[in-house]
Parts: sequence; C-alpha cells; structure tokens
Amino acid sequence: EILWRLTRAARDVAQMEDTPKEKRKELTYEALECIRKATELAPNNFACQKWSGIVLSDVGDYEGMKAKILNAYVIRDHFVVSMISYSNCLSGFLRKRST
Repeated sequence: EILWRLTRAARDVAQMEDTPKEKRKELTYEALECIRKATELAPNNFACQKWSGIVLSDVGDYEGMKAKILNAYVIRDHFVVSMISYSNCLSGFLRKRST
C-alpha cells in the first residue's frame, strides 16, 4: 500500500508544471523503481498494477517512441490484471456484505 502511494506522489510531483525537466525525469524513474517493488510484493493488488501501467507509460516519454511501442503490451497487461484484481476484490467485498 505505501509503495504504490509513494509512486503516485512522485508521479504527481513530476507532472507539476513548475517541476524542472531534469527533476521530472528523476522522479519518474524513482516512481518506476517504487512501483516495481510494490508489484513484486503484491502482484494481485489492483492499485499496484494500475500504477505500474501509468508509470511505465510515463517512462516511454524519456525512452522514445520505440520503447513506448514495445511497452504497450506490457502496459495493457498491467491494466488487465488491475481490472481483474479490482473485480475480485469488489466481488469478495460484496459477498461479505450479503452474509
């Protein structure tokens, strides 16, 4: 939980208009490191998967179009796992409430 939230915070600061260009890049790669650790620790956490896709897409801005295209399927997979994980989490919650 903490690592994906740290990822989100780093990305939020990187996206701010007044953040210098070099600092944006540094924060984006820091967010990538955090989310990789988070996803490794909790591979079925929907938020980890969602932010993995978002940050990997941001990294493509610094690594060029070829990397962005190569990562497109990986990004898609992160979002698919995120949706499945969220759906499983939600259905488990609803089952508990109905009993």
